[in-house]
Amino acid sequence: MDLIEIIGFVAGAVVLISFLFKEILLIRSINIVGSLGFVVYAVLVGAWSVLALNAALAVLQVVYITKHLMGKKSGKNCDCVIIPPCASCAVEKETE
Repeated sequence: MDLIEIIGFVAGAVVLISFLFKEILLIRSINIVGSLGFVVYAVLVGAWSVLALNAALAVLQVVYITKHLMGKKSGKNCDCVIIPPCASCAVEKETE
């Protein structure tokens, strides 16, 4: 296994590990590191589609982290999304 392959595997592991956390800010922060790892990997192997995707993901993560932090300063929580229960969950609650 050469260094380029190791970079790809490490980047993939970092992205995977980022999803083990519950706090969205931590997930996004670790995910940026993985995306940038994939950017380096893509440049080294000439995988331009991988480069484009991961560069875009890193930029989006930075945008969402910035929104989140600005929302905290203003007292607003930008990551609060209310998802209604699915139909089967609603039926189960009614029968309890």
